Amino acid sequence: TAVGTAQGDVGPEGIEGMGPRSAGPLARKMWNCARRGVRSEEVWAKFAHRVLMSSAFMGAGDVALMFFAFARIKYRDVKALEVISPFILRFIEDFTLMELVLLLNAHKKLE
Repeated sequence: TAVGTAQGDVGPEGIEGMGPRSAGPLARKMWNCARRGVRSEEVWAKFAHRVLMSSAFMGAGDVALMFFAFARIKYRDVKALEVISPFILRFIEDFTLMELVLLLNAHKKLE
């Protein structure tokens, strides 16, 4: 079941199948920083660069958490988003309905 956060958002830790088990260390670090409200431009630029470097090794959980993290902070890096966006279609069958809704919401926030 989904759990509301203090800001009224639905967090990925409340989604079945999401969280630390299904995402890699980079995605987990990004989500933890977003959840704590880290808004440093340097931190997110470094994350965006690491996303570009590790895109070949992403799974469905990574893609979802990365999008959620970028959207929560409202950090828009065009290159990083262009790299991870195609993975949504690649893993479309692996996402739950709730994850797809949250991904669409995250994508809308980043427009």
